[in-house]
Amino acid sequence: MQEFLLLSRAKLNLSLQILGLSDNGFHEVKTFLVPLSLADELRVEVSDSWKFSCNQISLPEGMNLVESAARLFEKKRGKSLNYRVSLKKNIPIAAGLGGGSSNAASILLALNHLEGKWFSDEDLELMAQELGADVAFFLNNQAGWYGGRGDFLLEKIDISEKRKILLIKPSFGILASEAYRLFQADGKKEITCEFAGVRLQNDLEAGVLSKYLFLQVLKDWLLMQKGVLAVLLAGSGSTLAVFLKDEMEEIDSLLAEARSKFDKDLWGDIVHIFSNEK
Repeated sequence: MQEFLLLSRAKLNLSLQILGLSDNGFHEVKTFLVPLSLADELRVEVSDSWKFSCNQISLPEGMNLVESAARLFEKKRGKSLNYRVSLKKNIPIAAGLGGGSSNAASILLALNHLEGKWFSDEDLELMAQELGADVAFFLNNQAGWYGGRGDFLLEKIDISEKRKILLIKPSFGILASEAYRLFQADGKKEITCEFAGVRLQNDLEAGVLSKYLFLQVLKDWLLMQKGVLAVLLAGSGSTLAVFLKDEMEEIDSLLAEARSKFDKDLWGDIVHIFSNEK
């Protein structure tokens, strides 16, 4: 049976600068995006009809970006798509890690492969831009500076950073639309340190942390822990990315201590920047 399996990677904004509002009402940004080792798993195989399943009940059939991307592909292709799609979610939802956008890009790539490369790379990029701000990034997982809504590459940057990053997320999520509504133009705060050669910054952080005080308290505590270089809200949140000064042997114990002190149900993962060099 013909099938295609893809790892649908998470992303991290090492820098997210809000430049202002465009005429279409979207925020213009300049952002440095990197793909992460953390990934969902998407399997697509030929079937007698369209079928979608996911290991998370909070992703109901017909109400997710995989379905939206497939319907767009189907419309552009001009024929019904008969595939069985299975999605295993490892990236938390509404976490600022781009899981939904990554899934959308992955299904576009998988369907185009199974449909005999019907669409060009340029066609796929246009579809990705139609689906959402980060989707185009995930077609290639290329680290670098992005502009517009974060959907077109300004400058490709090769990253060789090997230090690990600890991701910590509370039980609640934050929608990107809410994070942008909370944006405080006078609340920009540039962190005076670098990771992977990029000065860490997230202009959305001040507004989000002013409402979600749990994240502010957790961040303040993390910054006091030995070996921690910086803590940054991941994209629109609610994940906090903990950057370490060096290889930290106590990274597992740091996560365990955070769970013990704040919430035993904190989600956490130890990741690194993924390099797609051949």
